[in-house]
Amino acid sequence: MVEELKTSDLQNNVQKYSSVVPSHPEYAHLLGQRVFLRTIFGSIKYAGQLLNNPKAGSDIWLGIEWDEEGQGKHAGTVDGVTYFKCEFHLNSPQYEMQQTNCCSFIRYGKIQIGGCTFQEAIIEKYRPDDLTS
Repeated sequence: MVEELKTSDLQNNVQKYSSVVPSHPEYAHLLGQRVFLRTIFGSIKYAGQLLNNPKAGSDIWLGIEWDEEGQGKHAGTVDGVTYFKCEFHLNSPQYEMQQTNCCSFIRYGKIQIGGCTFQEAIIEKYRPDDLTS
């Protein structure tokens, strides 16, 4: 049986783990999974509750880093809490200035999990038009 983390436990863990909130253990199997929303792909970097956000309630949220910069609303930090750090956009000038918008939070169950792999997404994006047929 998986032990549920309480909000107070999560807040204590934030201080303990370099100010990054750990994902809920019951949803750890989702980390790294690929997702697809409309026409964009991304990877799940966090799965758990959101702190300091009453609108989020006790729902499980997925922190997603999109393959393309500018598709999200933040870089893994929301309401002063860091849930994950971007991996794909570390070399972006926007990231250095903490102005990158490459990540989003989406309620668990509201997005298709299991999109193409990161490698497939890169091939699809950069494949020359004459090779698509």
